[in-house]
Amino acid sequence: MSHDKTLLDAVTNASWILRDQTLHCFALPCSAARQALQEQDESAALRHKAEQKEIDRVSASARRLATWGRVYDNEDLARKAKQMEKQVARLKDEQTELSVGPPWRLVLQGDALPADRLLEMDTLPVSPAPGLPSLFTTGVARLRSGDRVAIMGRNGGGKSSLLRLLWQQMNDASPLPGLLLHPRLHPGYYDQTLAQLPDEASLLEALTPFAPSADTRKRALIAAGFGWARHSQKVSTLSGGERSRLLFVGLSLARYSLLLLDEPTNHLDMEGKAALAQTLRDYPGGVLLVSHDRQLISESCNRFWLIDSAGLTEWHSLEEVYARLQAVAPAPDSRLALQSTPAGADDDEEALLARLIDLEQWLADDMARKPKHQKPSLQAQWQEEIARLLNQLT
Repeated sequence: MSHDKTLLDAVTNASWILRDQTLHCFALPCSAARQALQEQDESAALRHKAEQKEIDRVSASARRLATWGRVYDNEDLARKAKQMEKQVARLKDEQTELSVGPPWRLVLQGDALPADRLLEMDTLPVSPAPGLPSLFTTGVARLRSGDRVAIMGRNGGGKSSLLRLLWQQMNDASPLPGLLLHPRLHPGYYDQTLAQLPDEASLLEALTPFAPSADTRKRALIAAGFGWARHSQKVSTLSGGERSRLLFVGLSLARYSLLLLDEPTNHLDMEGKAALAQTLRDYPGGVLLVSHDRQLISESCNRFWLIDSAGLTEWHSLEEVYARLQAVAPAPDSRLALQSTPAGADDDEEALLARLIDLEQWLADDMARKPKHQKPSLQAQWQEEIARLLNQLT
């Protein structure tokens, strides 16, 4: 079970799609199954339209016969009208059912500031927390309205730390040297930890920073599937997915000139990811996005920043960024260090498993690319090391 379409396409040959309390089964991988379900929906919509046309025709005839039966006091016409009314009821019972679709669709509304920059960084040091050594120092980087920037790099490289630092500085009266902000900048932030929603607040209270009007917040909660009875429920009682949806509800209520999104797809299903990609494409303000979702990045972003040993640099091709990330694999001596570690300790096994997961992910990502962009030599190295690690773990 996964919401990662690329992964499912790579490893499955059948798909079960649960929708509208019905399980749809296809002997197809994920993307093909979703396409087949969409085609079924389109066929069902056409049948439903034709059936509705027949229902309307018979209903109109029944009404005319009933009227004539009363006007002319004709029992035969009245009897035929009742028969036709029964036919209408039967047609309605047998009418093709349509999918109700998702209860709520994410739409983010923003504002474009008429300026040549929303923010500018110049040799800004980025650390994981105040007082800790910096992970890297930015070069000169600017963001304008309409820029949708994907911030990319390896885990632990400082992507989330950069967003967190920017958010903190945007809420500080005196930003750090090295950071210039538009005076009318109005930022919104999706924190992957979801900590910006207070645990002890009710659902209705948690949305107050996004929309002062209680009625607006109540309507938004109901539209997003949080019924009236849940509005006094504590945020701390929500699941991760519900908490994520609540934060997105808040972001959809406000109008920001800049969105900072840190791993926003962690709790989204495929329909939610598609809705997010669509609303980001149409977003008039600026966007800084940290995500591991390759499809979301390719469908919604028009600029790419890479964080690596060279600091923060801009790239003009998403494919080149992924090639760079896959080419700069850990050096051979780090692999040898893993192999030389005595087997049997839990920490050692966890390290081996973590390394194995990374290698399999790199291999799957590279093999999912177009053949001309693949790196056969790296694939061979990764496969060799995967076999070696599997041998150590068994």
